Amino acid sequence: MTGFALLLPVFFFLLQAPTGCYGRPDISYAILIDAGSTGSRMYIYKFELNRNGKVDNVDDVEELANSLGKLRPGLSSMLNKPDAIEAYFQKLFVEADKVIPKEKQSSTPFVVLATAGMRLLPEPDQDAIMNKVKEILKSGKSPFLFKDDNVQVISGKEEAIFAWITVNFIQGVLPSPKRPHFSWGVLDMGGASTQNTMSLFKKPKHSTTLQLGKKTYRLFARSYLDMGLARIHDRYLEFLDQWEKKSVAKMGGVEYVKSPCHHEGFMESMGPEDMNIIGEPNSEVEKILLLDYPIAINSLLEEYG
Repeated sequence: MTGFALLLPVFFFLLQAPTGCYGRPDISYAILIDAGSTGSRMYIYKFELNRNGKVDNVDDVEELANSLGKLRPGLSSMLNKPDAIEAYFQKLFVEADKVIPKEKQSSTPFVVLATAGMRLLPEPDQDAIMNKVKEILKSGKSPFLFKDDNVQVISGKEEAIFAWITVNFIQGVLPSPKRPHFSWGVLDMGGASTQNTMSLFKKPKHSTTLQLGKKTYRLFARSYLDMGLARIHDRYLEFLDQWEKKSVAKMGGVEYVKSPCHHEGFMESMGPEDMNIIGEPNSEVEKILLLDYPIAINSLLEEYG
């Protein structure tokens, strides 16, 4: 999520003084890798630290362009592929080297935050991937500043809270002393999870307290793992493949499953088994499919109440 990536470094620097030259204003840089379920995006920031080694204002942080775009696949797909992880991060290092001055690289924090794609893995598998990332970052292969706690898998609740902070900073709610009772709710649909966050006036059972500066916020912040857009799409394809009422079409000797939910002209091999899909929108077929489909996801819905 771009907004999440925009604010997180700012939030990080506001609450924790980063390594820098204290005693006088100093231009600094930071790198954030938003390691999502389908790929990673690199965000590079330039900002001026005050004499206390902190950022005075959110507006003082400038995002610097890089040409890498979304680096695929997701880091969570690289279990037992140490060479692939090294090559993956080498691409990030090469691009960041083009943007950050050489004399600033050794003091530039390199932050890697993995989200729901990594949370779907068993903890030993998460550790194996993230430990390899740490090994690469603290080796001579990286010219940037390494700190052990700058590489982590964030929780679903943290992801939900960061999304809420991001949106409300961007909308001018949090920095402003005006409209203290007004804030924006957030529905953040990622690839492998969906986050729902809003401020509350009362204190229900599932509330979370957030302290920002001198202000306290009471939030409903929840993350629904395995309910992101990519994972929902995968489950739809799995269901369609096994659906007894599905229709098929043969083209060029290849069998395609007709999908009533894809647009006309869509034709692709996709899904966990690389099934051949052809789009054939049909509202009547969709109605029948929707009557059958909830049965296949009841267990997930029951898990979240």
